[in-house]
Amino acid sequence: MHADEAILADKFGTLLERGEFEYDPRDYHGPVLEYATLPSAGIRGQPTYAALDEWTLRLIPAVAGACLAITPLLFASATGPVVALVASLLLATSTPLVFYSRYYIPEMLLALLTALSVAALWRWERWWAAGLLAGLAVATKETAGIAIVAMLAAALVRRPRLRQAGEFVIAASLAPLILIGPAKLLDAGKSYMARGTSGAEWHAHPWHYYLGLLGAADLVLLGLAIAGAVVARRDPLARFFAAYAVIMGTIYFVIPYKTPWCAVSLLWPLAMLAGFTAKAARERAPASATVALVLLCGASGSQAWTASTDRSADPARNPWIYAQTSPEVFRLTEALTRLSPQRDQSIGVYSRENLWPLPWYFRRYPSIGWSREVTIAGVAPPIVITTAEQVEALTRKFYEGPPPGERELYVPVFENPWPQLRPGVPVQIFATKSVWDVSQRTSDQRPISTPKHP
Repeated sequence: MHADEAILADKFGTLLERGEFEYDPRDYHGPVLEYATLPSAGIRGQPTYAALDEWTLRLIPAVAGACLAITPLLFASATGPVVALVASLLLATSTPLVFYSRYYIPEMLLALLTALSVAALWRWERWWAAGLLAGLAVATKETAGIAIVAMLAAALVRRPRLRQAGEFVIAASLAPLILIGPAKLLDAGKSYMARGTSGAEWHAHPWHYYLGLLGAADLVLLGLAIAGAVVARRDPLARFFAAYAVIMGTIYFVIPYKTPWCAVSLLWPLAMLAGFTAKAARERAPASATVALVLLCGASGSQAWTASTDRSADPARNPWIYAQTSPEVFRLTEALTRLSPQRDQSIGVYSRENLWPLPWYFRRYPSIGWSREVTIAGVAPPIVITTAEQVEALTRKFYEGPPPGERELYVPVFENPWPQLRPGVPVQIFATKSVWDVSQRTSDQRPISTPKHP
């Protein structure tokens, strides 16, 4: 699980168990993804946070990604079947769309809602319906505002309609006001504006960051989209998609704060434009265009499959990997299973690092405490999880904290190198000698099964 997935899973767990969602306007996102996950948990019979698994959570973005891939068919009567079918195939085989369809983050749901909003706006000219869908997108993730600005600007350039635009804005405000509230919605706007313009921390990237990602993983789609904007420049719908993509892309390029999954929303209008290229090619050379399309989609699908099944945390192998949890997290979970097979031991986690997604993986241990600082006085828990900066303080706590006669030897579970939660975040587990001895006596009798990855 990516750290962001684990955080959202924790927030969903609170909603599932208590019926509450606490919106944080300074970070994180709206509640639509979490509410959409409730049926998934109900169907799979998982009523508590501890009972959840990755399949339950990732089912929602997977379904949203599949639905997104067929949204071009909504435009088939306007664009012709070739444009719609090719756009669908390109979306279904796009590496980032396949990759992020297995992440429990709001991106796929956001892209689906904005695509449906465009369909309501352009195909049926139902501005109020488009506004309702856009409002749900905002309540899913605040960056939906970028797509909405681009959508409205592209539509109004075609034919200014101030009354309908006002209808859209009123309808779009309903879901965020109900699900988030006016005060927190305003705070969220300020927070995301400040973060986006400042390029906070290590999420700051150059303006061409997304172009580099698309060039590395979806060059075919990008090239076909550019060609489509040229060959179909007289088609009103193609001009709309071109304006939509250019305006949205420009905003994303200008903002220094960038994460790779934000490119997902941009891929949809690009796929629609690519469909116009296929249409023009098929009109000129039907057989050659069909063969070329099959080969391109096959190559794209193969690349998407390879990327989506990559279990490494190495962005050099897959450019869409970003601050990904290392597979070595399972060394930590397996060690903890050996040390506390009944999950009855007291566990202390001491670190100033961001240790997500460990809270997700340790969610079934009821006696676990988390602390950023080490208090020397007092007895440490029999199992301690920590990072390098706290080892010195913990050593003092182990041997100076307990009163004489109650001190116990602590054993490090891992030899160097320690397992890394993410690149640059090594983690160690210490256990008392008594706990360690028991785990060693029983470990040979309990085979450890490798967890399956949804």
